[in-house]
Formats: sequence, structure tokens, C-alpha cells
Amino acid sequence: MPAAVVDGVRRQASFQAHVRGELVNQLCAGATRHGRSLEPPQEAQPISRDLHEPLAAEACGADTTKSSPMPHPTVGGRPDLLGSYRPCAVNIQALRLARMVSVLAPAEPEAHGLQALLEIQASRSAARIDAEGHPVLLMDQDRSRWDRLLIRRGLAALAQAQALGEGRARAPYALQAALAVCHARAERAEDTDWNAICTLYDALLAVQASPVVELNRAVAISRAQGPAAALPLVQALLLQPQLAQYHLLPSVAADLLSRLGRPDEACAMWLRAADLTRNARERELLLARVHNNPTGGNEP
Repeated sequence: MPAAVVDGVRRQASFQAHVRGELVNQLCAGATRHGRSLEPPQEAQPISRDLHEPLAAEACGADTTKSSPMPHPTVGGRPDLLGSYRPCAVNIQALRLARMVSVLAPAEPEAHGLQALLEIQASRSAARIDAEGHPVLLMDQDRSRWDRLLIRRGLAALAQAQALGEGRARAPYALQAALAVCHARAERAEDTDWNAICTLYDALLAVQASPVVELNRAVAISRAQGPAAALPLVQALLLQPQLAQYHLLPSVAADLLSRLGRPDEACAMWLRAADLTRNARERELLLARVHNNPTGGNEP
């Protein structure tokens, strides 16, 4: 069996274990708050709360439909699975489990927030790959192919999470679901409310600081205010060791530099990103950006 296939199976199994662990922990937490004793199994481990699709990937043309074998950055010692939700059987199972947790812990806002997030993400599955099997980025997707039933379910779950969380601090899953909803409500890519997305990222950083969330916030700022406003934020992140091996960071920097008319610096960053990624399709896309740049570039 090809090594790439084996690696993909292992990563899917790992993600499924993480999702199951988080859902079990959600259920146990809800039971405890309601006076019941329910201990999670020893193997249950919480996953990162960064499950929304990365704007960083959209900004640089990375393949957001397939997992890269590159290790994810960590947040609080746990894998940061930002963008790891993919249209596959593992995620269908995750969505099913999330719905079960919402039923079993109906008073828990974050149970509904997680369900809302997964419903909205799943709604875009059919539009993520074109007829030739190539990935289609969020802003380029045919939105008529989005599953409106799943979107309605996601909106309903988010409304429930927000109603239950009224008067409490805003919670990470509900905030990430609200970010996904901003895209779901936009009939066209150009209708996306980037200012609202920036505000939601500010709120998410307030409750769960993460360099990956900071990167996605910077991308949102570049859409709302322009690349000049976002570049200093990305340059600061380039100095953070947590993202030293995260190829989307130099990819975003390259995109901003290109938009600012600094092609030589942009090419250097795209080449750096291509060196970091272990996904062949992503590397191909990144090197294509170098070759399509006005100054060009040579593949290393």
C-alpha cells in the first residue's frame, strides 16, 4: 500500500479519535453540571477548539480538501486541528456524534455550538472539489451546490447555543460557528461581511488565544482593510516559534506582499512555504504562484 495512503488513513483515524474524545468530554461535562456522575474513558482526549476552515489556506491557494501529513501546530500542548474538518466518512461520523451530544446535553451551549460548526462545514462538501477532482477554495465555490438543509440545521444549532449562552462569556465553538455562518449567509463571495468576521476573530482571540487564529484574523483584516493593514500582523507572527513549520504563514505573507507590489519578497515567501509543505498538491500550487509572479522564480 502506498505510504501516502497509509499516512492518510493514520491521520483520519487520529482525527476521529480526537473528535470522539472531545464529544465524550462535552457530554461528561454536561452530565456533571446537571448533578450526574459520568467519567470519560481514559483514552478520551480533548481536541483543539480551532475547527473552522483556515482563511490562511484560502488566501494562499492551499489545498483545503485534503489533509497534509505535516504536523499541526499545538495550542496548550494539544494538536491545533484548524481546518482539519474534511468531507469524508470520519467527519460524517463526527457530525453524527455532535448531534447526539446536543440531544444528550441539551443545556450545554458548546454542544450546540460544535454541532452548528460541523453542520455548516459539512454543507460545503459537494462544492469543495470540481469535476476533475481539483480542490475549489471557499471564495471560488459554486454556492448553489451548498447543502441548504445542513445550513439551516447549523443556523438553528447556533441560535440554540447563543440563547443558552446569553449572559455568559462567549464560547469558542459558538464563535467559530458564527464565523462559518458569515460565509454561509453570503449569496456571493463578494457579499461576505469581512468586518463582522474581523469582530468575531477579536472575540475568539479574547477567549482562546492562538497564533493560528491570529493568522486567520490577519487574513480577514486584509480582506476588510487591505493588505497594508494586515502585513505587520503577519510579520510579527513570522517571529513566533510556534508557527516556524506552518507553511500557511509564509504563504499568507507572500499573498500580502504580492498584493502590495513587492514580487521579489513574495516569491521568497512562496518558496519558503513550498519547502515547508509535505503535500504535493499544495507545493505545486505554491510553486505555480512563483512562476506566475511578474518577476518569476526558479523551483528549488
